[in-house]
Amino acid sequence: MRIAAIVIIRKSIINLIYDKLEILVGNLNTLCGIYVFIIEIYNKLYHLMHLGRKSDAAFRRRIQTNVGNERVDQDRVIKLFSADSIYII
Repeated sequence: MRIAAIVIIRKSIINLIYDKLEILVGNLNTLCGIYVFIIEIYNKLYHLMHLGRKSDAAFRRRIQTNVGNERVDQDRVIKLFSADSIYII
């Protein structure tokens, strides 16, 4: 009887620790997702602010998108908010 009680207590402690770790990992995953989302929005807004400046050297050059590495002019970079063209500084 005593051994069964010890085994049950051990299992409940292990399950409790596992549940707490699962919650912690889920929270860290959520925080990382929020951080990446904030960085992506910042990068997109940064590029949008500089799209109107014709004198800006970074946008006088041709920009390379992530879609099959095709090159497009600055006038054709309209897809800043689509999922296939994310710019990282």
